[in-house]
Amino acid sequence: METSILLLLILLAAWFWQDSLRAREVATVACRNACRSYNVQFLDGTVAFSRLWLRRRSSGLCLVRAYQFSFSSNGADRHQGDIVVTGRQVETLSFYPPTGI
Repeated sequence: METSILLLLILLAAWFWQDSLRAREVATVACRNACRSYNVQFLDGTVAFSRLWLRRRSSGLCLVRAYQFSFSSNGADRHQGDIVVTGRQVETLSFYPPTGI
């Protein structure tokens, strides 16, 4: 019994890790494309995890992950943006400051 519970926990941890990597890749690609379309530079080439929570949907519970990213409009400044990924879908993507981009 203990062995099966341990194996289940290991499998659950492996699934969560793989799912998190996929969600982070979705967020990174979306941020890179958004920065390109707004003609700003996507700094550091990646997103940073900031928050995780569960959301109830008609199909059941879903993991929601929030990430932060940095961008520059002229190469000398640094601004922050946020992206929220639900499952494998980008829910919101925001640039701060929103004006001047």
